[in-house]
Amino acid sequence: GLNAAIVGLAVGVLVGGLIQTLVYGAKLWNSHIGAISSGRLRLSPEIQKAFWIGVPVALASVAGPINQLVNTNFATSLKVGSITWLDSAFRLFQLPIGLFAVSVGVVILPKLAQSIQRSGQKIEIESQRIAAEGVSLLLLLITPCFLMLFIIGEDICNILYGWGRFSDADVHQTALALQAYSVGLFGYGLIKVLMSIYYAIGRTKFTLVAAAICVGLNAVVNYNLVSSFGHRGLAATSSVVLSIQALLLVGGLYSTGIFSLLKKQKQLRSLVWKTAISVVVLYAVLQYGEPSYLHSLIRACICGSFCAALFWGPFLVQLLKKEGKK
Repeated sequence: GLNAAIVGLAVGVLVGGLIQTLVYGAKLWNSHIGAISSGRLRLSPEIQKAFWIGVPVALASVAGPINQLVNTNFATSLKVGSITWLDSAFRLFQLPIGLFAVSVGVVILPKLAQSIQRSGQKIEIESQRIAAEGVSLLLLLITPCFLMLFIIGEDICNILYGWGRFSDADVHQTALALQAYSVGLFGYGLIKVLMSIYYAIGRTKFTLVAAAICVGLNAVVNYNLVSSFGHRGLAATSSVVLSIQALLLVGGLYSTGIFSLLKKQKQLRSLVWKTAISVVVLYAVLQYGEPSYLHSLIRACICGSFCAALFWGPFLVQLLKKEGKK
């Protein structure tokens, strides 16, 4: 009585996770654990400190899956197809987060931690500069992704999902969810980067408090929005909660001076006019062509190329110049 397709997907995820665990586990065992006698294993003060700093971060990261579980529970009470629309939209929403936000957070963490350690566990001008550059880089990378998902979202959904059993109505409903999700892209991205900053300064307990507040808020807002807006209400709730969590994390770091230094970033100041130009161009391109697969592909390519050139072109040129000097 089991659905072979669903079982196959579940088994595939399980096998993939096991293979990844074995690959990393074997490398870790050969390089570190295998060389330590279990009878002599002791936790140094540094390891203990890292443990107590890391536990709140690990618990705070559980807030996302909990919110998704709550959202899925609410979605089961909606019309057939709502869970598929939300899941399909959320995967696209997560793509720029995984590509850019997580990467920026991982890159700035060691540099920021080293800077704070050199200054005696204080956030001074160098640490402020590193954190501000990380946030500025995130906004530069995330802004064109937001514009594409919010304005050209239906064309993107049509390209990726508009075939097989996915009807035009399914594409439209997924695009509505994607548009609601995309509003929270900045909040979600900031959370990934700011969590690295909190980790570097050792104030991870605050991140756990902020996550706990947003878990409760997610359930309350869902209860009020789902009945009126359906699956779009669920996606909008996620955006609202992520934005509030990001604002709480920003508030916790405001006294460090990071955001006052952020205002001086040249890249950040140019984002406003670039965003305004992109909105006009993207909406203009959206008016041409028919709601077909080919025209969706053409519009998405034109808009994507324009946004990439406008936002990332100067940045890539600077990187190439630096590499050329080396």
